[in-house]
Amino acid sequence: MKTAGLVTRLRRDLSQRFAPYIASGEIEIKVNSKKCAPIRPDLMEGTRKEFELFVDENRIHGWYGLLKHGSQRGLYGFHTYRRGRMITTFDKIGIPEHPTMARITGEVHLDHIPVTHNKREFIRESEEYQAATAALEEEFKDLVRMAREAAGPDRVTPNVREKLDSWKDCIQEALKEPELFGYSLPVGGSFEHVNPQEVQDSTPQIVEVELRSPPMNETAQVSDLKEERERIPRVTHPQRRNTIRIKGRQFEYFHEFRTLGLQAPWKAHSINDERRLIEIYTNTDFPAYYTTRDVPFYAVIHIAESIAEIMVSRNGEPKEKANEVREAILRHASRIRNQIEDQE
Repeated sequence: MKTAGLVTRLRRDLSQRFAPYIASGEIEIKVNSKKCAPIRPDLMEGTRKEFELFVDENRIHGWYGLLKHGSQRGLYGFHTYRRGRMITTFDKIGIPEHPTMARITGEVHLDHIPVTHNKREFIRESEEYQAATAALEEEFKDLVRMAREAAGPDRVTPNVREKLDSWKDCIQEALKEPELFGYSLPVGGSFEHVNPQEVQDSTPQIVEVELRSPPMNETAQVSDLKEERERIPRVTHPQRRNTIRIKGRQFEYFHEFRTLGLQAPWKAHSINDERRLIEIYTNTDFPAYYTTRDVPFYAVIHIAESIAEIMVSRNGEPKEKANEVREAILRHASRIRNQIEDQE
């Protein structure tokens, strides 16, 4: 079995290393009488593209596309060649080295760039390599965008959405707890715990949450985020709708997973007073999104944090107070969820 595995790896390596020559029919390589054939990656339909560009009259060419299933082990990027000879595998030239790029694959031919003495690396400090990298970054802009858009939904499965909806129910119940319901946040007032009975007649100062289900295929429109964030498309799939009452005014709010940018914060939220709409987003470009094993709770943190920040901001409290509110929401929501799981 070990010998068979070694033969398979050798055949795969030779197929990659001499792919241009094999594909053109210039050479034929056999291992144990079996031909080596160029490996054909399983690509997303319509994503393969041949490209050619010139840098200082030097031709750079190849192809690229998006894999149907990306690799989180670093096995993505380009096989690079110089005059038909493979130099590097899974090279990240021209693209960010980031989990959202895990679907990118292709070949890049860089015949004019100098290589090291053992011909296993390009001389990255050379002017030719630096110029080629800049040109490829420009060429791959749309590819990078498509890879990021494809990466986000990979982890947002129906099971993840179901668990997240369950968490939202727990948040709803958490906000009814005496500790949270009894917090009065008047403009210019202090952040203190008061008797719940005393605030029952002061509902304009209290934040309440309720959940309701929308008609099927109803579309929630999304407004622009701030300048540093990309424009986010409308949400077109049916989802739970939530409302939150702030100082007597009811706002609709929803949460979505979105690509907000590699340098953007891990979550974002905005509030539209005219439409009474609150938007909460989990940034799927943020590295921690791909390291967490509990995607629903990762999003719950962002929801609780955003609600807390809005509560504190609208009541004129110091920003630091939002941490206390967030922790109270998470503490009670977690306790409620644990009780539900114990009963199941």
